Amino acid sequence: MPQNIGSIRVLEKAGFHKEGLSKQNVKINGKWEDHLHFAIVNPNDTE
Repeated sequence: MPQNIGSIRVLEKAGFHKEGLSKQNVKINGKWEDHLHFAIVNPNDTE
């Protein structure tokens, strides 16, 4: 979630990069929330 700064920092320190934002993508406690998407590329994967 965009407001979860601690989790975002952990992902970035682990080498993940933000790829995008899905607006109102996840329903939590009856409320639709935004969701950030992160990804990491394996440099050893040559295929």
